[in-house]
Amino acid sequence: MLRLILIWLLLFSGFNTLASHVLGGELNYKHIKDNQYKVTLSIYRDCNGCKLNGTGGGNSNENCSEIDYIFVKGSDNTFSKETKFALTRESVKDISPLCRSKISTCNVNPNTAHGVELHQFTSIIDLDNSKIKGFCKYK
Repeated sequence: MLRLILIWLLLFSGFNTLASHVLGGELNYKHIKDNQYKVTLSIYRDCNGCKLNGTGGGNSNENCSEIDYIFVKGSDNTFSKETKFALTRESVKDISPLCRSKISTCNVNPNTAHGVELHQFTSIIDLDNSKIKGFCKYK
């Protein structure tokens, strides 16, 4: 019983976490051929926070995230394997929802306190990769 109470306290006690620079993200994929897919990772960043892979607008010189790989893991219920596929940065775009007369914090000489950037990364993932072949279940 004491063990259950300790687990409950651990799970439901308050923890402070900070992720002020990432506003959200999306992961999309498109079939290319056979078992190959193009994966697109979209990250929405607050320009008042630190930069992604050292890239982005705003006044911060802090680099807080390195987004280099997508990890794929497969399992056959007795053994698992994983491999990673390198991501390539495709674009960085200011998508701040501002009036035309306003300049976001993603740009030089901003006249507002807000700014949002879209960072897009892509990778080609081959599910027949020798490191994971036979461990990813797909039809």
